[in-house]
Amino acid sequence: MADKLNEASWTALVKKLKAELDDKALVKALAHFDKTEAAKPAPRLDALDEVIEQIKKQVLALARRKKELGDKPFAELKNKLDELLDLAECEHKAMKSASEADDEEESPILLTTKMLPLLRELKKGEARMPALIGVAGKDCAVLILRRAISPTRRKLLNEALGASSGVKYIVGESLFENKALTFVVQSQAAGLAKKLRQALLDQTGLRLKVRVRGEDGDDEHGEDEDEIAVPEAQPASTQLAASAPAASSAADALAFKTRLEALLPRLKGSDAARLKASEAGAASRNRDWAGAMRLLDEAEALLAQPAASQAEAAERSRGTIAPSIVYTQSRLAWLASRKKVQAEMQKLEQAILAHYRGNAALPAVASGVRKLDRVLELFDEALADTLDAALNAADPATRQRLHDEARTQIARYEGFLANDVMVRELDANPFVPIAVQSTLSGSLKVLAAKIV
Repeated sequence: MADKLNEASWTALVKKLKAELDDKALVKALAHFDKTEAAKPAPRLDALDEVIEQIKKQVLALARRKKELGDKPFAELKNKLDELLDLAECEHKAMKSASEADDEEESPILLTTKMLPLLRELKKGEARMPALIGVAGKDCAVLILRRAISPTRRKLLNEALGASSGVKYIVGESLFENKALTFVVQSQAAGLAKKLRQALLDQTGLRLKVRVRGEDGDDEHGEDEDEIAVPEAQPASTQLAASAPAASSAADALAFKTRLEALLPRLKGSDAARLKASEAGAASRNRDWAGAMRLLDEAEALLAQPAASQAEAAERSRGTIAPSIVYTQSRLAWLASRKKVQAEMQKLEQAILAHYRGNAALPAVASGVRKLDRVLELFDEALADTLDAALNAADPATRQRLHDEARTQIARYEGFLANDVMVRELDANPFVPIAVQSTLSGSLKVLAAKIV
């Protein structure tokens, strides 16, 4: 359908008939639509809106020139416009239905894994998306969708914040500008950027520079290389991912927070201790309180050492920069693992569709299996890109930074593997034997051992 809805199909007919039309706006709208991608429904729907509007205007303009053009040229041009309008309206309806169906699920994953591809799209700087923010005291949760957000979505934010009342809702838009994820809100901006940055970190694991434009001006909160995220002590009901395991008690979170805050002023004198504390912060975000406390023990032990010993420990803790072959091998190993996982997911998808073949539920099942795609969204190619950059980095400091970034990405993947319900249950599916979890687990263990 979409292959006929293009600029060439219209301009070729106009040229053939040698018709002199004022159709620049329509040609421009069709050309813009040609450049959109089905994988990016928001800009494509906007382009279709413009195409439909310009076609209707052209039909009216054409009717006014019927006698001048002649019956046959008029009929051909009118038929072509009707054909293009049918194609545009059919595709618009199909895309809108698909987009609305994708957003129907009132699941907490709309606040977590579902936001990852949206944030990547926003970061390209070509899109604006609606945002709904919930604030309860010091806590904050944010929902970003491609289309307008219904007030019924507030329930998701309430559950994320563990609050049934007292939540302040802020409506706005999200976009990427000035190298920051920017929220334009109908409210006061002061203090909101920091809360949003922490919310995005908790929900997606991404540490982003955030800016807020509000009624009182701008508020910004960016990356600080010495910053270590300190999680708020929260009850289990505040967890954002439906797949997360039961949270440890608020007492564990409070004990970790109190201990880390007391340790922070002493960390600047020791890179090794600071790195351990940073790893403890990452463990705490996965609700691994025992591991987080153990890492704080190691940080305090490093601080207790003489300065000379601390310098030696810093080198051991940071790890020597790996030889180039390690980055190459690790990158290839990760890409190979993803390729195998992709093949396993395709095998599962085919088995599910085969099981329901001939069943009235097949269309709904076919739409539902698309949710399996998010497994590869979780375990993306970011690690491979980081390892490739480390391999090509000429500056030792840059390579060390990329080395540490790769370690963080491996830890993030391990968190998804341990906590995501869908990933945990894939290998035990009732349709076909696959080895997704075991493949990822084995690969990540090997990579963690290499990138130390």
